[in-house]
Amino acid sequence: MKDKRMKEVLDRIAQRSIPDTTNLWPGIAARLEREPSMTLLRRRPYATILLALLLVLVLSGVVYALGRSLGYIPGIGLVDQSVPIRVLAEPVSQTRDGITVTVNEAVLTSSKTMIVFIVENIPQEHLSRDMAVPGCGTNTADRTKLQLPDDTDVGPLGAESGGWGVGYKATYTFAPLAADVKEAILVIPCIEGALPGSLPENWKLSLHFIPAPPEMTIVPVTEVTPAQETSNTGPLTLERSVETDRGYLLVGTFNSNGLPEGAQAMDFSTYPVMTDANGQNVLYDFANSQLEVPAVRPPVGSFPWAFEVIGKQHAWPLTIAVSAVAAQYPQEQAWFEFDAGTNPQMGQVWTLNQDLQLVNVPVRVLRAYRTADGYGFDFESNTFFHGVSLWIGNSLPGPTGMQDPRHFSAMVRFEGAIPDGKLEVLVSNPVLAISGTWQIQWQPETTSTEASPTQIGSTPVCLTSDSWKAALANPQPLPAELSSGRLLAYGPLSDDYLNYDNYGSFIINMDGSIKRTVNRSTYPSLSPDLHYLAFGGEDGLYLIDLTNGSQALIPNTTPADGIPLWSPDGTRIAFWRSDDLDLYVINPDGSHLRRVINKNGDEQLVGWTADGTGLYYGVNAEGGLALRKLDIASGAIDDLFIIPNRRAYEDIDLSPDGNRIAFHARENLSDAIYLSNLDGSNRRLVAQMGKWVVTAPFWLPGGEWLAVVILPTDLPDQPSELALVNVQDCRIIPLSWRAQAVFGWIP
Repeated sequence: MKDKRMKEVLDRIAQRSIPDTTNLWPGIAARLEREPSMTLLRRRPYATILLALLLVLVLSGVVYALGRSLGYIPGIGLVDQSVPIRVLAEPVSQTRDGITVTVNEAVLTSSKTMIVFIVENIPQEHLSRDMAVPGCGTNTADRTKLQLPDDTDVGPLGAESGGWGVGYKATYTFAPLAADVKEAILVIPCIEGALPGSLPENWKLSLHFIPAPPEMTIVPVTEVTPAQETSNTGPLTLERSVETDRGYLLVGTFNSNGLPEGAQAMDFSTYPVMTDANGQNVLYDFANSQLEVPAVRPPVGSFPWAFEVIGKQHAWPLTIAVSAVAAQYPQEQAWFEFDAGTNPQMGQVWTLNQDLQLVNVPVRVLRAYRTADGYGFDFESNTFFHGVSLWIGNSLPGPTGMQDPRHFSAMVRFEGAIPDGKLEVLVSNPVLAISGTWQIQWQPETTSTEASPTQIGSTPVCLTSDSWKAALANPQPLPAELSSGRLLAYGPLSDDYLNYDNYGSFIINMDGSIKRTVNRSTYPSLSPDLHYLAFGGEDGLYLIDLTNGSQALIPNTTPADGIPLWSPDGTRIAFWRSDDLDLYVINPDGSHLRRVINKNGDEQLVGWTADGTGLYYGVNAEGGLALRKLDIASGAIDDLFIIPNRRAYEDIDLSPDGNRIAFHARENLSDAIYLSNLDGSNRRLVAQMGKWVVTAPFWLPGGEWLAVVILPTDLPDQPSELALVNVQDCRIIPLSWRAQAVFGWIP
């Protein structure tokens, strides 16, 4: 699969779920939040954090009106309880063309109105699969709103949503409604991500509000005193805490004190790190949606934050450390010219290579490209930019974001005619990452006597931050049974791991020697006899003869085909087709093409059964990926278990004997690798490294060793690393070469 092809496939894969959060730039948010882990490993988490949390600047702040009594409602967040609270009288549901929208919760306080609804049974073929052809959610007219009895429209202050492909749950925050408003209509212009006109639009659900019942749970909020903080003069401050069912909610502010002149803090640029008194990582979730809407807008250059600490039994005090923030320079701007010519076409690309200065650092405008409703531009700089704002005449702002630490993109869009010819482009509001060392400490006034959460399984976690550091400090030799083998992997083809145009598939010795580049493909699959490699290319599925390097197109395959997997006997190849999101099986010579899954869901190929009679596959479901087993001959399907928040194909691997599964899950904002039986039983945590990403497990022969990928997310510009983990005795062996996924073993 060539590089262009890789991008297309990853973008299509990215459409499998509704984004975890919606923000100021829904287009880029959808792309960053929906992408599989291979893409996230390539792009780094920094832009994701920034864009996912920016909307909170609109939602919340730190300057509160005096006299308000704050409480905490589980699932809703901080609320002002000094005045009566209202709730939804009863759930409201509506079904059109098989799609069901249900409003199941509403909470109205003196400072905000929160509406929670679920959308189910969304036909996947009607969702946008191309950033150049955006789906619902990218325009102002797409915004969900409340319509009051006097026909007044109330727009949202913000929203967040989490989805599972065929459905999503959304929480919208609106301004407070007057105490005498007892009815409202929730207006949903279109289904999030849907192509224009493809699914029912203009949904209207009538809501009725009543006083909250006396038994409604409202947890008290503790005001944190300066004595509980390491420092109350720095930019990072802690102001409130709440004990929740699973831990503690901490609320505070970051301001621009001490930042460079002109810099206005907007958000965290890397994941903050939380540790206990022993220096051990503490798990937490971002919880900005739990913040209260302020009575007074926060000052410019200040942003609120909220984390939910997971667990109540820790070695106190806890330390929250921030190493980088994203800061905007609103006074900075630059211009460049771009000649689009006459009658530019969508997808057309212009090479620019123009130089300009932003915040006294050089920036190069690499290229321009025509989108469905405007233009996009790619930039390059040795300085870490999260993004910029662009303007061309009367254009509207488009998505912006980081591609990697050296490259970022931004777009402009137009509601009417798109201009052509010579255009002047204004570059403004650059957002840069600023490094620093900021930290605070906290512990609860009284610690809970609640027992610590039970650890999954009785065996220890093998790969942790500490065990990885120990393995690096005292590297062990490769085990004899693996030292002579080779791996088929995907990753950087040279030492320049930041050059993402230089990624592809390769075969390499375990010790990193004799690296053989195969091609630019991703998700390659080795035949059982190790003679051929199947991959998705420009025109369809291809086979490479590894003995002589020749390649041939498999007849009856299409450019939409990818993610091939050989059957155990080498007589068939299963693959995924991005046009209809279904699974197919074909013989290597192109004969006997057969669609084996044809459902309303984005089926994700996991592997073959050991006897070759069936396939394991997954379907996005609420809470993660529903793993299923298909009998190809009969079409019978067995439900197995749900893998929590699993993201991509390389996140799951079947053991060599076909009886166990290794999978990546993302729980409590921490990436982890688990082992279990195929029905989900005997689940065991084998790798978890706090805020570092650990993913892409691959079983090595014998079923004792896993190869996993590690990414230090709190260290900017760091490459991914590889580790071998023995799941029986917890030995850890670092590998000396870079990859982002392993796909095959060659003895």
